Amino acid sequence: MQFRRIVARLPKRYRMLLLLAVGTTARYGELVALRRRDVDPVAGTVRFERQWYRGQFKPTKRPASDRLVYLPPDVAGLLAVHLDLFVGPDADALVTSTRNGAPPPTNHINGYIHAAAAAIGEVDYSFHSLRHLGGTLAAQTGASVREGMRRMGQSTSRAYLIYQRAFDDRDQAIAAQIGRGAAQGGRVLPLPTADELAERRQRRDGTG
Repeated sequence: MQFRRIVARLPKRYRMLLLLAVGTTARYGELVALRRRDVDPVAGTVRFERQWYRGQFKPTKRPASDRLVYLPPDVAGLLAVHLDLFVGPDADALVTSTRNGAPPPTNHINGYIHAAAAAIGEVDYSFHSLRHLGGTLAAQTGASVREGMRRMGQSTSRAYLIYQRAFDDRDQAIAAQIGRGAAQGGRVLPLPTADELAERRQRRDGTG
């Protein structure tokens, strides 16, 4: 998975930030505002109550943004290690910080992400791509719109439906691949990559 290859190329103190972004689908400001008191790796939970906005800690954007989110088990395990290595013992110590203890600027993290992505041939990859990835993965589990809205801290269904549509596009590719396999005597065919799907769309639309 390309995401994990990108994570592996970041400085170790910032890798958990990316894992939490996909694992919780939270916004950047919410994630860099997390304190030790807000996370529980044993229970596998993260509580969002505030955000880092324009150089200040402030309440989250809206009531729907105050939420408790469960982590994938592997991320919860890595979070425990991260707390031991990079987070001070105080309950208010930031989960993600620069070496001087401040929340890292967005462009600082995006610079690392762009460099890591470029090294493996990925372009147009940013921190926001991680929230999109997390939302798409949540939609693929079959979560309801309301469940997805709650997990992402959204107050309306419109935004979350974007991720369901992304899964619908992938489901269409799955159905097409099943059909191709059946036409070849019931063979099981691997799904096409994103690049192959883009090339097929270009041929279909006459833009290739």
